[in-house]
Amino acid sequence: MVTSIEPTGSNPLTKFGAGPAILGLGVGLFVLTRIINWLPLGLIDGFLNAILWPAIVVCVGVGGFMTWRKFSKEP
Repeated sequence: MVTSIEPTGSNPLTKFGAGPAILGLGVGLFVLTRIINWLPLGLIDGFLNAILWPAIVVCVGVGGFMTWRKFSKEP
């Protein structure tokens, strides 16, 4: 009988946890802000960026903490 603590899925989320995925979401939102700044949207671009920046900060903070916490544990 083989017992394994590690999940045996090919999904990277099960292997690394949610931290890197949340970091990737933060990076994706940052790229979206750069695209919004590039587009000629007039006054609405400032409003959209004001909504996205707090979400970016939270995603990077939480994702970084979760990644650090997962990989700092002793094996």
